[in-house]
Amino acid sequence: MTTKNLQNENDQLRKRFTQLSDLGRRIMSSLNLEEVLQAVIDAACDLTQARYGALGVFDEDGRVTTFVTHGLSAEERERIGKLPTGQGLLGYLHEAQAPMRLADLSKHEQSVGFPVNHPPMGSFLGAPIRLGDTKLGNLYLTEKIDEPEFTVEDEDVLVLFAGQAALAINNATRFEAERVARAEAEASRLQLEVERRRLEILVETSPVGVLVIEGADKKYRSSIERPSVSCRCHARTSRQLTTILTARFGGDPMDKSIPSTTCQSIALC
Repeated sequence: MTTKNLQNENDQLRKRFTQLSDLGRRIMSSLNLEEVLQAVIDAACDLTQARYGALGVFDEDGRVTTFVTHGLSAEERERIGKLPTGQGLLGYLHEAQAPMRLADLSKHEQSVGFPVNHPPMGSFLGAPIRLGDTKLGNLYLTEKIDEPEFTVEDEDVLVLFAGQAALAINNATRFEAERVARAEAEASRLQLEVERRRLEILVETSPVGVLVIEGADKKYRSSIERPSVSCRCHARTSRQLTTILTARFGGDPMDKSIPSTTCQSIALC
């Protein structure tokens, strides 16, 4: 190999790693999971000069839940029909969790062919996307542009890129989970606020109040005229409760009609 050839290879390698760095920053620029997945497969195809690409996400049972593509128009995807379920090479790569490079994917023993209206695909390059032991998805690239098959260098750079993709997908997934949790917490808070307001309206408009004093061994109920203020107090004994009620509603604090037992709760409705 001549010095000129070595220089050309070094230039190509430097160019490729610069591209890898640029694409890594691109996929990290969003926390929207849908946008990140599309950016990842687009970048993977740019990096390896693949005509077609797909990013598959699987559930715990090995079924495809998300399948984002590159190189297919919306009309072509509609003609192909439903998404793959994870059979054939898709599922095989998911289970193997190792990069795979083929000159002709149709000749692999795990290949199950293509559905009707699917474009022809020969050369294949695949790599898993994972963070530690967590499987986040798989990259499936086909049809190296202007070349009969993908190279070893394509495989190496795709494996490096898959590591960057794992970080981007994990960040977006965590952000989405936190967003959903915040939305659910806010919805619960608003629901409690609605219920609290409904109870306040009920108390304010009800002509009769019911005072419930629950003790260790018996319950005392008494209908009273609705007070002008809500009965909210913190009394630990019936004597304290009697004093509080006397102050609010009038009467004799020594009234024995209120049982001398520890008050556990008061409800006014």
